[in-house]
Amino acid sequence: VTENSKIIIRIVAENQSCWSPTEGSRLELAHGVTLNQCAQLTYNNEKCGTVFELGGSNGWCGCGVAGTTNEFCADDIEYSSTSSVYKVTENSKIIIRIVAENQSCWSPTEGSRLELAHGVT
Repeated sequence: VTENSKIIIRIVAENQSCWSPTEGSRLELAHGVTLNQCAQLTYNNEKCGTVFELGGSNGWCGCGVAGTTNEFCADDIEYSSTSSVYKVTENSKIIIRIVAENQSCWSPTEGSRLELAHGVT
């Protein structure tokens, strides 16, 4: 997981690409770029889905085209590649809101409440 101020990058698969036998479902974005540059290009291109490919040896950058069967770069997962596939998402802050005061999550139904921790502030 890599973060910058706007996006979060997660690896989806190594030795896989966004290659697809379906014409028009993979978009070439750049050559010779870094992971962060490719993620930004993907994030800023409205034609791209949220998943992209980066060639490790040459910095080839491309994405699965949004709205196609290859939007998540999964049209041909058997295709072996020297690239890796990543997912880019918006980096948003966690917002905590009070839903109700003086209430709990207690339930008479067994297994419907999960205890996460004690003494957390």
